[in-house]
Amino acid sequence: MTTTPDQGNFDDKAPVFYMRKSLNMGKREFAIIAVFVVVGAVVYQFTAPPATGTSGFSFANIVNEARREMRVNPGRAEVIHSHTMPVPPGLREVRVVGVGRGGVTIVGERRSDIEHTLTVSSDGPDDETAKTYATRTVFVPDHVADTIILRADFPPEASQTATAVIKVPMSLEVRVETATGVTISDVAAAHVEATRGAITISNVSGAVGGIHVDGAVTVTGAGSVKMRLSRLRSQFGNITGGLTLDVRDGECSVTTSAGPVDIETARAEISVVGQKGPVVVRGADGRVTLDSPGAESRIDVRRAEVELTVAGPAPVTVLTTDQTARVIVKPDASFDLDAMSTDGKIQASDVNLTPEISGTNQKLVHTFGKAGGARVTIRNTRGEIVVRK
Repeated sequence: MTTTPDQGNFDDKAPVFYMRKSLNMGKREFAIIAVFVVVGAVVYQFTAPPATGTSGFSFANIVNEARREMRVNPGRAEVIHSHTMPVPPGLREVRVVGVGRGGVTIVGERRSDIEHTLTVSSDGPDDETAKTYATRTVFVPDHVADTIILRADFPPEASQTATAVIKVPMSLEVRVETATGVTISDVAAAHVEATRGAITISNVSGAVGGIHVDGAVTVTGAGSVKMRLSRLRSQFGNITGGLTLDVRDGECSVTTSAGPVDIETARAEISVVGQKGPVVVRGADGRVTLDSPGAESRIDVRRAEVELTVAGPAPVTVLTTDQTARVIVKPDASFDLDAMSTDGKIQASDVNLTPEISGTNQKLVHTFGKAGGARVTIRNTRGEIVVRK
């Protein structure tokens, strides 16, 4: 029998079309039913009473256990411990250790003893027991050679948080280990290590040192600084004897200071403004800003943006790659510029200058202001050099 085209198309395609539609509808309805089953099971587990004599897994058991944990120590209490101790002969340093989640404040004063105050908050099964735990949280002094160590001692029960305020003679050095938030002022020297949060140090006649990760560091007024910093924002000002810094993944600024600056950096933003001393910055990635250096300086970085503001007679050398190097010329500045970019460009239209082009190199040599000024040398590979006012 011969089949017409219309009959053949109708017989072959119509059944397939309806069969696929039916299958798709079945899958969707099955998914909806499965979701309702899962939601119902979860709701049941949260709301159903536990079976007698069973300890099997259920979401209700998890919630009940969490509630029991939260009800273990509902009590709260606070106790303040204050003690004064004499300064033994030959004492050089006071060291504060183990305050942990609490902050430490150390203040140097014109005094001949050491006063320490420890404010302790504790929880417990009830308020009275919590007060007992807080009372047992104390500083345990340990005199070792020329150092007094104040070590915070916490009872193992419940949970305590302590904050410390310590007043010492201005002639002593101080050191803080393991605290959250540190403030130090008016002492002979300061060191921080294994701390968290913000660190603020001011008016230190000698050296400031330490290692800090996360948070913030501010040092204002110190004889010198030597620190290793990671993943934080740091500010240094009025440092009279120079800085040695290792800065990783953060921001660091140095202002109105004197003495040599030596910075090792990686993936950080570095800014040094008005330094009355030589500046050396080494590293990779990030950004370096050097504004009006007062002595011979050198920036030797890779894949880092550099901005140099020239104002005085200090020689400066800048080496970088892959990022822009900017030279900002201040009014009345006198210096000899020697700039060359390899596989990059030099833009100097803002100062009405045009570079010489030789192969893959572009070079600009020019004297700004009076002849015989300091030499400023810029080298960049695969990056631009921009000279502007």
